[in-house]
Amino acid sequence: MPVLGGTGSGGIGEVAHEILTSTTLRYDDGPHDAEAVVVDPTDGSVFVINKEARGPSKVFVADGETLRIVGSITLDEGGFLLPNRITGADALADGSGLVFRTYQSGYLLRRAKGEAWRSAFGAKPEASLSRRRFKGNQYVHV
Repeated sequence: MPVLGGTGSGGIGEVAHEILTSTTLRYDDGPHDAEAVVVDPTDGSVFVINKEARGPSKVFVADGETLRIVGSITLDEGGFLLPNRITGADALADGSGLVFRTYQSGYLLRRAKGEAWRSAFGAKPEASLSRRRFKGNQYVHV
């Protein structure tokens, strides 16, 4: 199904629309549970971060129509009911980081200038929202 995107032309009620294409992505190793999709603003790469019940969340990159694992994100949410379930994410506009949230907390994962995401995904994220927030699903950086 096509997705409509638009940019305002400045006039009230005047919006230019362009039709974008849609793509079906499939994991190369079978189904996963994921809610977080991120587009890297520096190169257009599409990342999908899955929700793992235990262990690190796997990060996949779209390679054509195939999602291939490129790294993982490890969180320390010990003692919480639903740890490591990343429910939403967004890239910082300059590509220097990624913000994401779980049901309880929000995080920032920084990337050095010129650093590949593959390396950055191995770093420890910084807490960016106070812990003990109750269930949330999305985190958007504007």
